[in-house]
Amino acid sequence: MKKLVVLGIMVFLTISAFSQKNVKVVEYYKRHEQINPFFMRWYWRLNRLPTTVWIETLRLTDDKNFVHYTSTSSLPGWRYGTWKKKDNILTLRADSSNGNILESYPLTYQFIILNKRLYQLDKLEKEDWVMKKSHR
Repeated sequence: MKKLVVLGIMVFLTISAFSQKNVKVVEYYKRHEQINPFFMRWYWRLNRLPTTVWIETLRLTDDKNFVHYTSTSSLPGWRYGTWKKKDNILTLRADSSNGNILESYPLTYQFIILNKRLYQLDKLEKEDWVMKKSHR
């Protein structure tokens, strides 16, 4: 019985230690595109086929790291790195050391945050938003 109590305490302490290391998501941005005609969306849902053809998400964590995920109908892609926010300018610096970035992508991205949406700095038109803030 004594060993069982000690084992229970050790399991509790181990679980507590791991839960302290969990990283929290500070901000979450998302964008997705669907097949446009209503009839096609209805038909695909009726047959349990996916109606989303393009998804883009950006997770900013409290340890100043980000995960940028894009998925098209052909292949998914991930980018990792660090982020910095000053006023309403969000700067993402991709990490190329682990080989998760293609050479054609730039290593630094800058966005401006207006009305809970990310815009590219050179394109501030209303239609040119990149992603909008989401609660998940």
